[in-house]
Amino acid sequence: MYLIRGAGGRARSAVITGDAASPPADQPGGPSSALLLTEPVRGLADLATLLLASPWLATAPRGDGHGVLVLPGLLGTDASTLPLRQFLRLLGYDVRGWGLGRNHGPTELVLDQLPRVLEDHAQQTGQAVSLVGWSLGGIFARELARAYSGQVRQVITLGSPFAATDQWRTHADGPYRRLGHLHAAMDRLPSRWPRPGWRPPRAATAMGCWCCPACWPPTRARCRCGGSCD
Repeated sequence: MYLIRGAGGRARSAVITGDAASPPADQPGGPSSALLLTEPVRGLADLATLLLASPWLATAPRGDGHGVLVLPGLLGTDASTLPLRQFLRLLGYDVRGWGLGRNHGPTELVLDQLPRVLEDHAQQTGQAVSLVGWSLGGIFARELARAYSGQVRQVITLGSPFAATDQWRTHADGPYRRLGHLHAAMDRLPSRWPRPGWRPPRAATAMGCWCCPACWPPTRARCRCGGSCD
């Protein structure tokens, strides 16, 4: 059990069972299990809708041809981002996938090779690259931009859990934890990387910056790292 301090400074408890947390009785539950179970069917429906919308999408404004690197979400591969990459390529961008297989989280392979993928694409295109990250891929993209700002033009994230404060708010928490044995040692991860099993109190977002260790626990109104919590 751990405590989460909610609005008004009141503490409420949450019980961790197995490898995920269960919401307290007085709080709404997590994402719908019915939506999770029907996701494959809904995905096929979305694909059909995408095909129908293709003529309209083809009228989108063309890009300037700069490089774009697309990063998949947890357990995703480049195949999962293929429609997005094809669309961006249609608009004239120089697009590539990450080429690192299935996304199992922050593994040694990803930490070692992803910066090289970014560097290679920036050198190939001769300019800074835009990063598009889906879910966990968006977290990778943001950390890449922080570490290699000279090679990154902008970061675009799709459903990335930057502000996830409760484990029961996402179905991805359980799979992420079960893949923990594949992840790199914690001291190799960026200081702002989400730590499994650790979530800040909600009040932290009002009291100070929760995304870096220097500001935790938040003891004053101003963030100690200058407020760079984006």
